[in-house]
Amino acid sequence: MQRTKKTMLYLITILILIIIIGTFTVHFLENWTLIDSFYWSVMTITTIGDTAHVPILNVSKLFIIVYVIIGVSTALYTLLHLATYIIEKHQRDFEKLGGAVPKRVERAVKKIKRRNRL
Repeated sequence: MQRTKKTMLYLITILILIIIIGTFTVHFLENWTLIDSFYWSVMTITTIGDTAHVPILNVSKLFIIVYVIIGVSTALYTLLHLATYIIEKHQRDFEKLGGAVPKRVERAVKKIKRRNRL
């Protein structure tokens, strides 16, 4: 449990750093305002997208390719850990109440744990 909290804190910190790096890089490369750059960074990592802000410079486009791969992967990995944490917490709470965890829930938790080891 404590390890999971530390991992979540670590992943969230990395995600925030990625957003900050994206914000300042696009701000300096494309000369956008900080708020526009921050907005673009968050919209890009969450895969919502933003057609109002399109990079013009080729170096910006190359940065964005790397940024999207790293940012989206990190965001998805963080969400996977968050889902695992929530499922395990509910499973423990359910067991404390004296209920037996259904086999399909146990299999789902084991499957998620195996994926997290990759």
